[in-house]
Amino acid sequence: MGLQSIFIRDEVLGAVDQPERFALALPSAEVSVADIIRERVRYEVDTYNRDLAVKTFAGLVRPSERERRLNTAKTHRVIDADAQIEAALKGFASNAFIMLIDDVQVETLEQKVMVRPDMEVTFLKLTPLVGG
Repeated sequence: MGLQSIFIRDEVLGAVDQPERFALALPSAEVSVADIIRERVRYEVDTYNRDLAVKTFAGLVRPSERERRLNTAKTHRVIDADAQIEAALKGFASNAFIMLIDDVQVETLEQKVMVRPDMEVTFLKLTPLVGG
């Protein structure tokens, strides 16, 4: 089966302005929670790394302090997707954020999900995530 699309939405506890949702393509109709996190973070990092005009990375995981110092307003540095993915997976495991699939909380990274059209995955951020 070809690519399957879901919608990703972020929410931050206490934030007034919430970002709009975006579509994310997944490689198969059955994925794990970890697969969704990996694909989401890789998509954000790849999008940032390709667009040299963007100076600030805004994704699920904030770049580390070292990366933030390197990424001044004058430069665009490549962000390491693998380090960001690792930070996101650790963030899920340590409850830095929770994931809801169609408003139902998922419990483990290994949990399998059947992708459906118009499925919405919400990342509810409880604490800021900092990458490696």
